[in-house]
Amino acid sequence: MKDSVRYAVIAAAGMGSRLQRGIPKALVEVNGRSILSYQLELLREFPHVRIVVGYHGEEAAAAAKALRPDIEIVVNRDYATTNTLQSYYLGVKDLDEPFLLLDGDIIPQRESLSAFLDYAQGETVIGIAPVNSEDAVFVHLDQNHCIHSFSRTARSEYEWSNIAVVHSKLLADKNTYVYQQLEHFLPLPACLVERLEIDTPKDIQYAQAVLSDPQYGYCW
Repeated sequence: MKDSVRYAVIAAAGMGSRLQRGIPKALVEVNGRSILSYQLELLREFPHVRIVVGYHGEEAAAAAKALRPDIEIVVNRDYATTNTLQSYYLGVKDLDEPFLLLDGDIIPQRESLSAFLDYAQGETVIGIAPVNSEDAVFVHLDQNHCIHSFSRTARSEYEWSNIAVVHSKLLADKNTYVYQQLEHFLPLPACLVERLEIDTPKDIQYAQAVLSDPQYGYCW
């Protein structure tokens, strides 16, 4: 990982209602390991990792501390009425530098994440992936491989991956989506990043199959 990005922030405050597990999605197990366990293994070279907790916050914080004792815990007490953008804002409002953002239900592929960070070099870069989500946020690219628009309805071959390197000052305390906040700064450079998104029971089944395949590169 590049020294130009010192902080990684995991947004794990939401209730994960579509999974119906009664725990934060970051604590959901895939092949015997929590999503958070996969994430923190991938982020081990970051000197500073923060996790924003809310729903079952004490449980999430304890699990995070058990995996990485020096992780910084940020609490979103209003998790039931706020969103992921506001969790990230809480997580970085004291910073003035770029950071890696990673939703709590995402498992990046190791080599792909490393290549993404190498490409970013500490500058704002938005992670995109081939469309495979049931509720995709489509991204549309210009000839320079920069994002010129996001859309829920106008289809494209790529979607917002919920992974990005952004400067902390691009965020705001607004009750809207992360991609909608980023729209204010378009065009922004994009880079492919391979990841699993665990949002539904079907996603868990798919992730279990992928993580069992040593050819895919998730196995440690």
